Amino acid sequence: MWLFRNASAIPNLLIVLGAVLAAYNGHTLYMHDSLSSAEIEQRAQEQLEALEERRGPLLDPIQGERRAALLERLEAEVQGIHERPRNEAARWFFLGLGCLIIGLGHRVSLVIQQRFFER
Repeated sequence: MWLFRNASAIPNLLIVLGAVLAAYNGHTLYMHDSLSSAEIEQRAQEQLEALEERRGPLLDPIQGERRAALLERLEAEVQGIHERPRNEAARWFFLGLGCLIIGLGHRVSLVIQQRFFER
């Protein structure tokens, strides 16, 4: 296989893969907009109203502590749904940085090995 014949193929592949992953997901992280607490509360309130509409007129409306607890849970859910793509992009970004660092380290070790030990 051609990857094992050339000693610098795997480090170069890791460097390119890491740079691409880090660049793409770094841009995604940079462009990700965060929701303000007012927007989160508004979306949670809209979901709560939609839930009450689906319950229908025959059931008692949600009130008191139960409503506050449900609203708090919906706010956490809205924030989690909004932050999921950001967290996934951060995971891939750091994986790309790891590949880049490993590839660069391997490449530097190959250069040192060729210059100093093969004379």
